[in-house]
Amino acid sequence: MRYSDLDPGEIYPHQAPAINLIDSILDPACNRSPAWLGVAAMEVIEAACISARNGENVLIPAPAERPAEPTQQPKHQPTQRLPAHPHP
Repeated sequence: MRYSDLDPGEIYPHQAPAINLIDSILDPACNRSPAWLGVAAMEVIEAACISARNGENVLIPAPAERPAEPTQQPKHQPTQRLPAHPHP
């Protein structure tokens, strides 16, 4: 199956996250990243670290299973910080 090429306006600009980060550092009011997206990214990173440490799959709740309001308690407890890897 061949998909049609995207119009230039539909192509995600690869430099957009870096530009957003720099803009947010220079002017915190300019942050265009939703908090939920950062939380989701950290959940994936945390699950990958736990999986690498334990050698097991780690389930991440689907967005529909997440609390609707930030005041609700999460369904999981935060894990312990992973020890930093010593530099050789």
